Amino acid sequence: MNESQQRRELTESEIIAYATLVEALKITLSKRLETRIKPTLKLFQSQAFTSIQTTGVINPSILSVVKADLEGTLSTFYAESQILTNNFDDAFYGVKTPPLQLTQTDILKNKLIAGEQTQIILQNLSEDYGRIFSQVDEGIAELKKAQTVEELKKMDFYKKLPSSDKILLERAIKQTEEELKKHYEGMREKYAKQGVKLRTAQSLENTSLFESSTVVEKFRYAKAGNEFSMKKEWCAVRDGRTRPAHSQADGKRVNMNEAFIVGGERLLYPRDRSQGASLENVVRCRCTVIYV
Repeated sequence: MNESQQRRELTESEIIAYATLVEALKITLSKRLETRIKPTLKLFQSQAFTSIQTTGVINPSILSVVKADLEGTLSTFYAESQILTNNFDDAFYGVKTPPLQLTQTDILKNKLIAGEQTQIILQNLSEDYGRIFSQVDEGIAELKKAQTVEELKKMDFYKKLPSSDKILLERAIKQTEEELKKHYEGMREKYAKQGVKLRTAQSLENTSLFESSTVVEKFRYAKAGNEFSMKKEWCAVRDGRTRPAHSQADGKRVNMNEAFIVGGERLLYPRDRSQGASLENVVRCRCTVIYV
């Protein structure tokens, strides 16, 4: 690199400011991705719910449509995020580098990663949707064994119901068999739909946070390696929400090709799982790395 491209050593206050700005960048990208994939996951939620409710399984054609849409969105998001991260890093360090141009190899790599992540997201959602229906069905089957209100009150599923639903169920069990059957059908739809909706919302939030943070840290790591940075320093967010192990890693420096030991696990950079780190050690991590 020439002199205008050289990164300077950051002061302690600049490191803190830098980590704060990187976190803000991740949040901005996360909200952007959440907005983009929300319609796709909502569609999957609706179609999958109807499919499981009627046939017990998710129609493969639904998975195919959603998979193609989600893969394309993630692939485009990766490319845009790499360019934004490159501009962000250069602006903070005050260096001048040529505008980032993604190669065909970069684009193909993004498509490959997008495909892998899409498979994981949809597989996890599909399994969880099926599990939610199974849990609700088991609860309803338990309730159906009751013949009286007194017997109902002994059921575990009954005890988990809100007071308003307990009252309605107590009334329904005193009605005709046909009316009680309709009540149980309504309960099944209501609680399965609530569970699926909640799980979709969790997936939307977690996916947006994970993908945005991962692409930022992964690209910064690759970029620093290309610029021949010699060392990297772990920088944790200094507040009560940070994992103790990540706080302990704050300020630690290692060589570029070495891994940080965080919570007894190896990470090349925050959220890195290439060295075998557990999900518990990377999910919702807000740390970043300074390359020096």
